[in-house]
Amino acid sequence: MRLALASAALLLMACQPTATSTLAPVGEDLVMQQERDCVAAGGRWGAGGLSGGMVCYMPTADGGQSCAQASDCEGVCFARSRTCSPVTPLFGCHDVLGALGATAKLCID
Repeated sequence: MRLALASAALLLMACQPTATSTLAPVGEDLVMQQERDCVAAGGRWGAGGLSGGMVCYMPTADGGQSCAQASDCEGVCFARSRTCSPVTPLFGCHDVLGALGATAKLCID
């Protein structure tokens, strides 16, 4: 009987959180953490898309440089100017150059 009680006590103690355990942020705490991470990485935190949800806009390393196809850019290659997009993600509808340099309409919400 004593062995059973001792075993039960050990099992219950194992279920208790330790002082070093932390829970992942949720809700507003999660959004605030994402904003801090975005800004720390050099991004800009702001509303995006039709839903207006918050997004981290990251500058691209090749923004404004000339391009001939999608693979030339970190973001997208604009068809009209043949330059790489300055940020990612890019919302709205844009004419872009695809993998083989053909023009395509890209719409992102």
